[in-house]
Amino acid sequence: VAQLIHAEGKGGSEESYQALASVIFNRLQSSRFPDTVEDVCYQSGQFTVVKKDSFRSSTPSKKALEAVMSVFVEGELTLPEDVMYFKSSRLSRDWGSSREYYATVGGNMYYS
Repeated sequence: VAQLIHAEGKGGSEESYQALASVIFNRLQSSRFPDTVEDVCYQSGQFTVVKKDSFRSSTPSKKALEAVMSVFVEGELTLPEDVMYFKSSRLSRDWGSSREYYATVGGNMYYS
């Protein structure tokens, strides 16, 4: 998870890494997504860095590791349990009627 959020977050703040880790954690808790970390991370069409598989060779930053510990070990989620989607804040905020905007954290917008 730390490798994935490190690559997906592109040098963001600890808060932005915690939000990404919260999305993965929330998906693991949901019956709408796979129930293993590996299956959530590799689910088709979900994380852009997985398509390139470049994240597997990256060394996660201290901030990414701390965010994973905070969310997965200490249970300090920064997003509500129904927030399971995100996209770059450089894109349009609208996601149609299928997703409800929650907040922007770092370079990503989060949705339920």
